[in-house]
Amino acid sequence: MKQASTRDSNSANLETFCEETIDKGEETNRPQPEEPTILGTSPEQAWVRPSFKGPDGQFGAGTAFVVSQDNAVFLLTAHHLFGPAGGLDREYTWSEMPTFSASGENPLSKVSVVAGQALPVKGARGMQGTQVNADLAIFPVQSNSQVHAMSLATALPQVSDEVWLIGEVIGSSEYKHKAVVDQVSKEGIYYRFDNKIELRATSGAPIVDKKGQVVAMNLGGGEYQGAVMGIGNPAPVINCHLQAAWH
Repeated sequence: MKQASTRDSNSANLETFCEETIDKGEETNRPQPEEPTILGTSPEQAWVRPSFKGPDGQFGAGTAFVVSQDNAVFLLTAHHLFGPAGGLDREYTWSEMPTFSASGENPLSKVSVVAGQALPVKGARGMQGTQVNADLAIFPVQSNSQVHAMSLATALPQVSDEVWLIGEVIGSSEYKHKAVVDQVSKEGIYYRFDNKIELRATSGAPIVDKKGQVVAMNLGGGEYQGAVMGIGNPAPVINCHLQAAWH
């Protein structure tokens, strides 16, 4: 009963958060671009090592992944990469993000992703303590790209669910790393990895469930009580920001 009550409370909080986020979004009336060619939905082929171009020139940092949502395709990554974590002198504000564009390549399929200017995700910022649900950057993928694109989960995962971090991990030849969900809220999702992996350079990597849907975006983590813990921005929250920024 307690688990069901917690699940209902999380769902109610998420619904309220989403409504408020969309209401606060700025009307852009941007034209809808042509959708890129979607080759498939394979998580292992939908992530990239991204490269960004902005006021400070070109730089690479973290991980990014492609999702298809509302008849459009987007490249998603972590906002905190556009600051000292990405080698920049300062963190750029959400309103400055359209000065950046992105591209990337998946090392498995060698598929290249080209994205346009970042969307202004109102209120986006790097993670602050345990509050990570505003740490997000969104780039519309251009129509000349051919990509694998995943979908965002519409509900929060449950404690004890099995999930996987998808992407390149330093010191490992694997691209899929199993974890178990430990804590869940709209502020962030915590998961405990089966193995002691190196999380450096995995900011922005997708966390997927057994269906291959994205349940969170990995933002960081570290060792806790003998295991490696990760923390991610929940996919339903990402979807709320996406709806607010893309309308």
